[in-house]
Amino acid sequence: MKLADATIKNVTLPTEHGASVMLGESLCAGLFIAASAKGFLPALGWLFIFLLIHPFKIAVKDMSHGIMTARTSTALWCSAVFGLLAGSLIIATYIVSGFSFLFVLAGVIPLGILHLWAVVNANKRELTAELSGALSLGAPAASILLVAGHPYAQALALWTVLAVRALTSVIYVRERLNQSRGKINNIGLVEQVHTAGMAVLWAMVLVHLVKPLIFIAGFLLVMRLWLLYQRRPITAINLGLQELMLGAAFVILTIFSF
Repeated sequence: MKLADATIKNVTLPTEHGASVMLGESLCAGLFIAASAKGFLPALGWLFIFLLIHPFKIAVKDMSHGIMTARTSTALWCSAVFGLLAGSLIIATYIVSGFSFLFVLAGVIPLGILHLWAVVNANKRELTAELSGALSLGAPAASILLVAGHPYAQALALWTVLAVRALTSVIYVRERLNQSRGKINNIGLVEQVHTAGMAVLWAMVLVHLVKPLIFIAGFLLVMRLWLLYQRRPITAINLGLQELMLGAAFVILTIFSF
């Protein structure tokens, strides 16, 4: 029984802690900006989709290598359960909101396919897998806004803001850990990604999609560069805690920016 429980735990609990945090940020941003009873349908749907990803990747990766173990069987069953729950909530969301929710699905499905392909053919820490996964995590917030009746432009703007947060964080965390491990790092890439992110936020302010307060949120992201310049070693746990606090502040400022 203990072995079976351990197998279920290993299969069902996501190992991508950064992605779990960003999903939480996306759900909080969407529900606070567009608070509505209907918004909880896509929120729960995306939660089950996220829980589906880990066992589904295990099952696909095992079977693609001709492996069929107890873990593979458990992963298939968990995928079926989470998939059924997610599908039911997606259908319920469609019933109460119409086609608006499908707009988000159309945008996130290609990212999901790319993420799965990268994981199966490389590993979950490969840059393509991380970036495609991070980009998709703004979709829950966008879908919550659309279900609540907000314009498509505002939903896309929120997805874009969260994408800036996600992309800059993925690049920063990778380079910071490389630096702490004594590996060759590319600070220039981190600077370029953060500069591009600030440019995107500036453009959205200019077209009145978000309030200028979003610049403070962007400034918090840029402040991390100073930590990178210090070249001080840091553990993955401490870096994760830093990103958790930064993410909370970023989401609060984002909510008030809309």
